[in-house]
Amino acid sequence: MAAFAEDKDLEEEYEEVPDDKKLAIGTHFLMSSPPGEIEEVLKDLRTLLGTSEHILTDEILEEIFHTYNIQNLQVAIDEDGKTKVVLSPETEIDIKHYLDCKNKTAVSVKHNSRKIIEEELQEEPAGEC
Repeated sequence: MAAFAEDKDLEEEYEEVPDDKKLAIGTHFLMSSPPGEIEEVLKDLRTLLGTSEHILTDEILEEIFHTYNIQNLQVAIDEDGKTKVVLSPETEIDIKHYLDCKNKTAVSVKHNSRKIIEEELQEEPAGEC
């Protein structure tokens, strides 16, 4: 019974962590994920945040995944699996568009899923292949 009382006392000593600190900690966890494991870390992070899910909005996650994908040279794939593009600073046109040097196209990427959502013919590539 005494152990339960001690646990209750410990619980009262902690203050709620502000949302900006939760976001910083969550971002650190995600960015520290081993290559290919960010989705699993995100699932665990959502469990830990519980009712604070509003902290990791789709927009914020897209930014985090963008940075993670670039730093870890992740590959975006289209629906049929035929087109694959390495997400890197060298192939990046802007935050959502990348060069596919093999097919001489620019592709639009959704970073959260690493899926190519659109391909456009590139006559004059914006970067070097």
